[in-house]
Amino acid sequence: MKKLFSKIFIGYLLTIVILSLLILYFTNESISEHYFNSLTGELTMMTNTIRHQAIPYIKNKNYSGLDSLIKLSGNENHVRITIIDTTGKVIADSKSNPAEMDNHLNRPEIQQAKYKGFGKSVRFSNTISEDMMYVAKSINIDNQILGYARLSYFLRDVNTLVDELTSKIRNIVIIGVLLSILGVYIFARTITKPVKQLEIAADKISKGDFDIHVSNKNHDEIGLLADSFNHMTKQIKKLFNEVSIQNDELAGIIESLQVGFIVFNFDGKVLLSNSAFKSIVNNNVVEGKNIIEVLHYHSFQKFVSKLQKQKEFLSLEIEYSGKIYYCTGNFIQGKNEMIVAMNDISELKRLEKIKKDLIVNVSHELRTPLTAIKGFVETLEDDEIDESRLHYLEIIHNHTNRLIAIVNDLLLLSNMEETSSKLDISEVDLKQLAGRVLLIFEQKLRDKGLSIQLTVDENVPLIKADAFKIEQVFINLIDNGLKYTDNGSIEINIHNEDPNIKIEFIDSGIGIPKENLSRVFERFYTVDKSRSRKMGGTGLGLSIVKHIVMLHDGTINVESNYGSGSKFIVQLPINAKSNGN
Repeated sequence: MKKLFSKIFIGYLLTIVILSLLILYFTNESISEHYFNSLTGELTMMTNTIRHQAIPYIKNKNYSGLDSLIKLSGNENHVRITIIDTTGKVIADSKSNPAEMDNHLNRPEIQQAKYKGFGKSVRFSNTISEDMMYVAKSINIDNQILGYARLSYFLRDVNTLVDELTSKIRNIVIIGVLLSILGVYIFARTITKPVKQLEIAADKISKGDFDIHVSNKNHDEIGLLADSFNHMTKQIKKLFNEVSIQNDELAGIIESLQVGFIVFNFDGKVLLSNSAFKSIVNNNVVEGKNIIEVLHYHSFQKFVSKLQKQKEFLSLEIEYSGKIYYCTGNFIQGKNEMIVAMNDISELKRLEKIKKDLIVNVSHELRTPLTAIKGFVETLEDDEIDESRLHYLEIIHNHTNRLIAIVNDLLLLSNMEETSSKLDISEVDLKQLAGRVLLIFEQKLRDKGLSIQLTVDENVPLIKADAFKIEQVFINLIDNGLKYTDNGSIEINIHNEDPNIKIEFIDSGIGIPKENLSRVFERFYTVDKSRSRKMGGTGLGLSIVKHIVMLHDGTINVESNYGSGSKFIVQLPINAKSNGN
């Protein structure tokens, strides 16, 4: 604030001093010019009088009388009067003896009077050794110059008068400057004092003190600024309290989460974490450290790098310190920060494994008695003659086959889940693969009177995938179309949509109601249960398809309207990654 005061004070001080000096200078010049002009006018008027008085004396050549007249007139008017003839000879002078004076014809004022009728000059007089002001006029009769009348005045008198006036003006200016300096000081203090108060208040606000109030009784712009500042302070305090409450609530929520929560910037520096995360990494001081240093685990490092690169939602399961965590991460737009949540799913994985083991064990246990039942039923069918009993045996046979199919599909799905980390990657020609699969369904197509059409773009490349599993996708989706299509056709379209391959399975069957579309890939879920049982469906085919597609980092979707067929759309990357193969 001292700088502002100095700028105002010194700025105004310089302005006042410069203006004062200019006033003194121009005032002195103006006064001098005014007096000289006034003196010139007076001398000119006196010259006109003198030259009229001198004409008779010059005509009669009464130079002594003229000299007496001039001396008397000079004493009365306090000026020096000199009369000069046409040759430059002084014939009368009020201060000196004319006979002792030099020729004055070449004096500047005389030369001006000779040619212009009037002349003036300010110069040093050799005769009396002082600065003088001279005014000269020619003495004319009938356009003939008889001589010259010259009046002169001592400049010391003018200078004394000018100096006195200048001194008075200087004193007035000095007093004015001193008063102005005092006024500028008061003015600067008036401005800087409330600004200083605002500065102090702003500094306190920056340190979190929102109870500050700036008092200003002025009703000028600074007073309005102080009022606005006070209003702003109240609003900031209100907003700060609201934000503080929200932050406390958010911090409480984050801290109470049982999920490990961490926020870090693009450089990996940890900005925020909760107790659950600190418990996971067994470290209570993680803020300010690098995330890789805090959680030094290869899979997590790859997850963080991928998150920084893709800047989109990602998820990953990792095993750390004997537990399994489901990690989800996202990029916070506009802040170059990332947020990761780690959810302990160890118990869920344990229960899932128990469930899988149960399914596998039950399936294995069921295979033997079901196979035996099927064998005995077939034996009875061969030996039985009674038609009524054969009907019941056929029912047992069909249900036994359905149970065996369910068991086989359960074992297949469990096997794929157990070996989900392994894909037998090779180059696959989808056109050839589709052709081989269609041969399997030739008889079924003829039996139902359906046609099938395969369309493959010419630019479809070989893809890197697990050929056996992709073949299973084609078999299950074609079989699903056959089960739910009584007439019409089935279409298979394969398109190149680099970097993916798009495969469409279109049927003209009964379709799927909209409310069932979201559940068609669930295990054991069937839209038409009676038809599924009739056709021997297990309700696991589409679940197996989705699992295989996801293993290849692909997607599968379904579009359908009830009564107008269905379209299953599979997107597979051209270059599937081999996970641990």
